[in-house]
Amino acid sequence: MSLLSVRARRSVAMAVAVTAAMLLSACAQSDKGHQSHAAHMAHAGHAAPAAKAPVSATLARRTVVEATPQEVEHVLGDMQKLLRSMGEIHGALAARDWPTIERVASALKPEHTMGSRDPAAVSFHAKLPPGWSGYGGPMHQGFARIADEARGERRVDEVLRTLASTTQQCVACHAQFQLRATVVGAAR
Repeated sequence: MSLLSVRARRSVAMAVAVTAAMLLSACAQSDKGHQSHAAHMAHAGHAAPAAKAPVSATLARRTVVEATPQEVEHVLGDMQKLLRSMGEIHGALAARDWPTIERVASALKPEHTMGSRDPAAVSFHAKLPPGWSGYGGPMHQGFARIADEARGERRVDEVLRTLASTTQQCVACHAQFQLRATVVGAAR
């Protein structure tokens, strides 16, 4: 194994570690004030409602986006897809598997992610608060740049920079907005 490939592998491993730390930090920040995992799951719409936990100042400042359980499921599914895709891109980058990077990143380009006919997607997008697309748009544009780089010059450092800025869009959005599942006709 050459010195260059050892350095490149270390660089990619460091980028993966930093990205994971950022995502875990964002999740931990959003979970402050929750008394238990069950309370968090209920807050996220994944379980039966639990007793209300005290809300941290960070959570209290976030904009609440009311959504039906189906809309929340749709949005969380999209977020999980984004996280899985970031992991796939990191792994492919470590292996210099440019065709995989292009395939995964291309699937997340704006033209491939907008216009869903799923009723939950349509109804959720109709109620998006101001500013939401200011995070989503640049994030999807970042994946378009990664796909272009995978077809073009194939610069590892450029893909890592774009992944870092794309991840920052995710972290900033989670710091700004909070999904709240509501049942039509339920008392609040």
